[in-house]
Amino acid sequence: MQKKVMQFKKLSVITSVLLTGLYSLSGFSDEAAQGFEPYYYGGGGLSFTFIEPEESGSSLYYVSDDKDMGFRLQGGYRYSEEWGFEFVYADLGEAGISISIPPGNEVGAVSYTAQVLEANYFFDKSVIPFELPYDWFLKGGLARLGLGSSGGVPYDVDNTLHIMLGLGVENDIKDNWQWRADLDLLSSDASALSIGVQYKFKPLKELPPPVEEPKDSDMDGVFDEQDQCPGTLEGVVVDETGCELPKEKVVEQAFKQLDFKGINFEKASEKLTDTSLDVLQETARIMMLNDTVKVEVRAHTDSDGTEAFNQKLSQRRAEAVRNYLIGQGVNESSITAVGMGETHPIADNTTKEGKAANRRVEFHVVQEEVIEGVESEAAIQ
Repeated sequence: MQKKVMQFKKLSVITSVLLTGLYSLSGFSDEAAQGFEPYYYGGGGLSFTFIEPEESGSSLYYVSDDKDMGFRLQGGYRYSEEWGFEFVYADLGEAGISISIPPGNEVGAVSYTAQVLEANYFFDKSVIPFELPYDWFLKGGLARLGLGSSGGVPYDVDNTLHIMLGLGVENDIKDNWQWRADLDLLSSDASALSIGVQYKFKPLKELPPPVEEPKDSDMDGVFDEQDQCPGTLEGVVVDETGCELPKEKVVEQAFKQLDFKGINFEKASEKLTDTSLDVLQETARIMMLNDTVKVEVRAHTDSDGTEAFNQKLSQRRAEAVRNYLIGQGVNESSITAVGMGETHPIADNTTKEGKAANRRVEFHVVQEEVIEGVESEAAIQ
């Protein structure tokens, strides 16, 4: 009895080591998450066996080697997420038999085979209070052992049925293939630990058709399905329908990205400060790329000083900006300068902050189209 307990402990340790290794090499099974479909399966594997024939009343013979290697073949049907049944044929190898006179002399062996019909119960992960990797199942059924001998060793023929118990675990590898590990207690004198693979006989899951990446044939930033103007030339700015924007709109959008608040002048003068030059150089670049667009530069002042002085100062400042842009290469016919004086404040002139906001330069894109005889304008401050 004590020897059987030791064998069971050995099997438990080996099982823990093997399953820990398998856990590190594979991910969790997602079968339950995707919905269950019944299937037949078949497979096999190698076994590490413990076999110890019962000794007869004679003490002449004894078991000298109770461990061996064998194999198993199984086939079955899993008809629900929790239940399945299978048939197993196992070759358990043989136990070495020695004779006590002279001592230690191995004279033969007793071989074991087994045919097993078992039911498998797969643990319901939804009712287990902890996360369980893979598909684990308990096994129970009937095992019929077959014995044979070599070397003239006497043995009792044992073809009777035994109640078997066991534990198994499996998980998907790829497509319909699975790895599987089994611990089988076939009788009081035969047990096995097996590792193998099996194949599920069910249709492979159809992969969804590949998703085609949306195309943008003319590389204008609008996919072909929404592009109402295919074949746009490279570098042309388009709207959300893929059609070319009027150059006036292009300039308006570009001007909205610039900070014209950075355009400043020395006190009571039309001389531009050095900090104004960066934004004006970018303004010149945009206008030269769209040289057919007409732009009006408007300069505003705060209310300090007389209205007449501020009107003249704002005109000189607008012309200073125009002259700088022309000096950068802008066509002089596409830009005009208008001084607005103090007549269009956008903030309170009684505060320092309000006056600073009122001293400003605006760029107005003059639209080409004429609506009811009035030329429209778009102001960019």
